[in-house]
Amino acid sequence: MNKLIISLFFLTLLFSCDKDNDTDISNNIPTNYVLYDGVYYDIGGPCLIEDFGEFDNDLYNLDIIIGSPNFYIDDDGEFEQFDTLANDHELYFELFSPETMLNSGLYTFNNTENPMTFDVGEFVAFNYDSDEFVFANFNSGTISLNINTESTSITLDIEGTTFQNLEITAHWEGDYFYSNISEVSNLEQEFKKEDRYSL
Repeated sequence: MNKLIISLFFLTLLFSCDKDNDTDISNNIPTNYVLYDGVYYDIGGPCLIEDFGEFDNDLYNLDIIIGSPNFYIDDDGEFEQFDTLANDHELYFELFSPETMLNSGLYTFNNTENPMTFDVGEFVAFNYDSDEFVFANFNSGTISLNINTESTSITLDIEGTTFQNLEITAHWEGDYFYSNISEVSNLEQEFKKEDRYSL
């Protein structure tokens, strides 16, 4: 499970969740963005593909994590912040592929793990200036994915709706980082599959 998503979740107990229009940068749309509830969020930071290996027979689990420009990926393949007081945004998906690596194509939201589907999609954002917290949990949608493993480049076009009954779209393009963590213990795998929260 993505550690940032958990930590930001608990911040809701401390901060107000009122929307602040100061985060609306629609007049200066970033290349890599999330558009949610009329607000553009810059996700021009790194893209990490985490490979959890074979989930079932001929079914492989790979996660995508994309962050805002305040993030970098350290030597251990973990997301880290340049500035712990900067505004942060993160987009996360759990995908399933018929191959050991993600295939180019259309992934569709599905609560059942099948090839070319994703069963978890989450967007979180926190604005330290306004104490604004945003959490969006997908309940439908598609991910159009184009990947070139030779050049380690990827393009994602995302459309969906959330449990908050709001539309969400996103675009990301650039070079990705790859982390093979398929050797994690069975306990960690079970935690990853079963212990995600829903709002």
